[in-house]
Amino acid sequence: LVRSIINGLANNPKFVPSMTLYDNRGLQLFEKVTYTDEYYINRCEIDILNKEVDQITEFISSD
Repeated sequence: LVRSIINGLANNPKFVPSMTLYDNRGLQLFEKVTYTDEYYINRCEIDILNKEVDQITEFISSD
């Protein structure tokens, strides 16, 4: 978390990661929410990563 904050403040424009807005209980609740059926964004992101894992791996390893 500290590294994320430092990186965000070093960027232009500067930013602070949204996870800093939550305490431990808030983070636990947010994680539960992201795995509900109504929160489809998380599920879509996981599906995309699963479908494109080979291409992503190839891209990362080519650097």
